[in-house]
Amino acid sequence: MTTRLFACTDCKKYIDAGKRWCFTHLEQPALVEAGQAVDVDRIFATTSYWDTGDSAVGWLNTLLPQVRAFLLTHRTHRILFGKPGDDDFEPDDPHEVLLWDDVAAGEPFDISAATLVSAGCNHWADVEKYMRQREFPVWWWGQPDLMTTARLRFESHVNRSKD
Repeated sequence: MTTRLFACTDCKKYIDAGKRWCFTHLEQPALVEAGQAVDVDRIFATTSYWDTGDSAVGWLNTLLPQVRAFLLTHRTHRILFGKPGDDDFEPDDPHEVLLWDDVAAGEPFDISAATLVSAGCNHWADVEKYMRQREFPVWWWGQPDLMTTARLRFESHVNRSKD
């Protein structure tokens, strides 16, 4: 099942919306549409999405409170619903995704330059060490053109932070 995401375009942050659970309770009944802005109040009013009952697996019981917090935090911003890889959801420039952060608990899939600095990275060597310590590197790690862009953005962010 393809991942479904809620993405705040103002803050460049996103969170997993719950894969098949989201598909069943939000997408299938047409409460959300890929590539479109979401009505946060409508999502909050959809009790079937939030009420997992006794049948839910642990990951969903962990994820949904994070989704609720994300939607509350960003409710006045532009939040899109989408699926990774969809043309109407992802930026045209593949380097643009380097500005985004995955905010779900655990090891994030995407990490921006700002987040790397927040994690204590002040030099590119710190970023390399950080990536080695992760269970899995971020998706762009090891892709030369994206790593070059990531390094330039990181170094630019560090230099701006010093000023």
